[in-house]
Amino acid sequence: MSKYKAILTTAGAAKIAAASAGGKPLKIDQMAVGDGNGKLPTPNPTQTKLINERHRAALNSLTIDKAAPDRLIAELVIPANVGGFWLREMGLYDADGMLIAVSNMAESYKPKLEEGSGRTQTLRMVVIVSHTEAITLIVSGDMVMATRDFVAAAINDHAKSRNHPDATTAAKGFVQLSSVTNSTSEAQAATPKAVKAVNDAAVKLAQNLADLPDKAKARASLGLKSAALCEVGTKVGQLLAADEAFGLGAGPKHRSDAYITSAEFFRTTNDSANKPSTYSAGIVSLPIDGNPITGYLAVDSNKKVYAGVSNRTNQTVGWCQLYSTENKPTAADVGALTDAQALQKYALRSIKVNGKPISADVNLQAGDVNAWNKTEADARYLMLSGGTVKNLTVKTGSTGTENTALLIDGVEHTPLVLKRSSATANLSIGFQLGGSAPLYRLGINDKNNLSWGTDANQASNATIYHTKNKPTAADVGALTDAQAVQKYALRSIKVNGKPLSADVNLQAGDVNAWNKTEADNRYLLKTGGIVTGKTRFAAGVNFGNENTSVEGGSDAAGYTSNNLMLKSWYGIGFFNTCTTSGLEGVTGYINTRSGDLQMKGRVLADTQVIEAGKRVYSPNNKPTAADVGALTDAQAAQKYALRSIKVNGKPLSGDVNLVAGDINAYTKTESDGRYVKQSGDNINWLTVKGAGTFQGLDYINKSGINTYSNAEGSHRQVNALRLKGEGNLVAELYHHELVGKYHNLGIHVGNGNDHGWYELRGNGELKVNGTWPTLHLGETVHHPDGNISGTAWGGYLSNFITNGLNGRVDWNAFNSRSHVAGTRQAWWYKDELTGFIFQGGVVNRGEGYLTWVGFPRGYTQDCFGVQLTLAGHWGDSNMNMEAQSLSAGGFNAALGDNERVVFWWAVGV
Repeated sequence: MSKYKAILTTAGAAKIAAASAGGKPLKIDQMAVGDGNGKLPTPNPTQTKLINERHRAALNSLTIDKAAPDRLIAELVIPANVGGFWLREMGLYDADGMLIAVSNMAESYKPKLEEGSGRTQTLRMVVIVSHTEAITLIVSGDMVMATRDFVAAAINDHAKSRNHPDATTAAKGFVQLSSVTNSTSEAQAATPKAVKAVNDAAVKLAQNLADLPDKAKARASLGLKSAALCEVGTKVGQLLAADEAFGLGAGPKHRSDAYITSAEFFRTTNDSANKPSTYSAGIVSLPIDGNPITGYLAVDSNKKVYAGVSNRTNQTVGWCQLYSTENKPTAADVGALTDAQALQKYALRSIKVNGKPISADVNLQAGDVNAWNKTEADARYLMLSGGTVKNLTVKTGSTGTENTALLIDGVEHTPLVLKRSSATANLSIGFQLGGSAPLYRLGINDKNNLSWGTDANQASNATIYHTKNKPTAADVGALTDAQAVQKYALRSIKVNGKPLSADVNLQAGDVNAWNKTEADNRYLLKTGGIVTGKTRFAAGVNFGNENTSVEGGSDAAGYTSNNLMLKSWYGIGFFNTCTTSGLEGVTGYINTRSGDLQMKGRVLADTQVIEAGKRVYSPNNKPTAADVGALTDAQAAQKYALRSIKVNGKPLSGDVNLVAGDINAYTKTESDGRYVKQSGDNINWLTVKGAGTFQGLDYINKSGINTYSNAEGSHRQVNALRLKGEGNLVAELYHHELVGKYHNLGIHVGNGNDHGWYELRGNGELKVNGTWPTLHLGETVHHPDGNISGTAWGGYLSNFITNGLNGRVDWNAFNSRSHVAGTRQAWWYKDELTGFIFQGGVVNRGEGYLTWVGFPRGYTQDCFGVQLTLAGHWGDSNMNMEAQSLSAGGFNAALGDNERVVFWWAVGV
């Protein structure tokens, strides 16, 4: 396989094919070169740009190879002042900036004059194209530079054009013009004057061909067919005028399928595929692009108008109906109600709602429509901005006693761990009742003992004693026997200044104890006590007697054991303590002896309620109205208003259906959508206006991939964070992927006019783009044009270097000098410091023993010497090579028959 090749890109091949089919030539007018990022690339038809473009300019020429008409030759001239990069890749671009063809090339370095060397370089790219006629060629006189081949071909063509014999009737050639109209010469050509004279004599212009004796023969001679005799009109047999073309003026063409890819006027019937409606229709099709996607406009026999767009993949047409004064939308079309529908759904304003008069506007409270008002909702839900969870209650939503409100299911010995990143021994779990109850903390103190209290510092709270950490006498405010002997005296003495001749009446504070009020507030009372925090009872809690208790069980769910066991001697009841709503007293109970559950209200289940293998409700066991949360007629009449009334101007010919918004409240669904649920919710968009803290060792995940495509390829982007400043100031953080090429963390900073993009790519690269991207390292600034500014050189580095060199070098003389030129075949280099001229090249042996080699640049004084190196030979080399007749202008290379190719180099002044 060839190492170097040029190919059409997929987009380029499609454009050339479209140009060939559409008759509009493709204009290829630019060529770009690149360095392949340091290695020789392999052309890929899916490329949309060069791997690393270094230079782009207008083509010098774009021609067709005369020896091979399917080959397109593009030529680019790179001037001497452009360079400083390697050439490994070329690409052709059209006027729209699309990459049409790409190729690799033999690696070579293009120097620039500032590096001490420079040359004008011509690049050619040859591409095989099947439709060269669809491409606009560039062979005009304004080309940048004419190559040797172009000049030689032009001179050769011109020479041939001037090297012709006189013309005869048997061969082409130069002829002499003559205006004589009666000459019989066959070596002269008639001028327009002679032709006009003869023509005027043969055809009288005033007759306008009316005097032709055989008009039919004249038409046949001119190639005119029967259409020349047809009138212009819209009847059968007549020609259509320009404004009556494409089927207008006659019966339109019928199509069995409305899907087409060309511009056309046609009609469909009830049996046509992809038709806009069930009626016959007249359709106009208009191609949109080259995919092809086609647009349609249709009018059916029912005066309805439709617009459509075709889908090439499944060859279908998507239609949408257009409304007009002749085809107005129905109420259902615009999500509205007719008068009759509105009358069925809403009530008049003159009625009452829930017993509240509506003589004026109804002002129901949120609770009247089973909704939270805004104040209640703000207190009940976690707000999207500035919200605080004051109390967290986990409810299963079920009345089943076997359910667990909060379950951490795991096989670990310790499935739930609270860990503090700091080594400080002060870690708590908080417990707090509503109202003004204090926050109690259960945690680890500075001695790694379990503590309980209201202080945030567990060292200040009470220590919880257990069998592994028993309290000392001092811990409980007691004395050992020895301490008691030392502390207390006989009754004949005084205690704390109080005589002991009688009973001593000390206060609790006198003996470091809590009084009753303090103790009642500090400890759980046997009767009427309230625990404000979470408390663990290892052996369970008895109520009334040992036969009624709440106990913990094994990790199971079933008839033998459960995580939580409610034990009762006979029954477990459910008592409604709300005096303003619901059923009064006991609303249900569980008979623990029989296993029966009886409720005054409904028993709800997410799936099925089973009774001995059968559903509770069945055709033989229908529920009552109360069982399904319904009302009897009498109850409904007591609770609801008649359908003939109105609420807030909405007719109640049906049930009143006020929404929460009518009374300045949110429905529960709206509340769920407006606020963050305390458990199991997702936030689709969050704006934090106050301070926010995210704690934890894991990542904050952001998903949601936005996909799009452009000339570079397919992109996937995940937008993460947007920081908005005053006005249009914005900073954005996102992850971007150019599929199959690279991915990066992106940062965009903008203000509406100026924008900066920063890319941290996966391969370690940092890309900075924008209006004028610069990199600041302290007071040093790296500019996008390659310049550097800093205090070390008092401004721009380029100015520092230029100012340092000016005055030391005659730049006019330096820039006008020519100290290097040539190619491998013949080259030279002059050392400007010493004046030495080094030069060399290749010698191809001629017919004889001696082959003259002229120096590319002759020496003005002397050539010091020539060195020859054998580069190619026939068989074994059998003769020493010599440089003879050495002079300032060249030398003779003495080579034997077998020594065919020699490298040489020389030095001199």
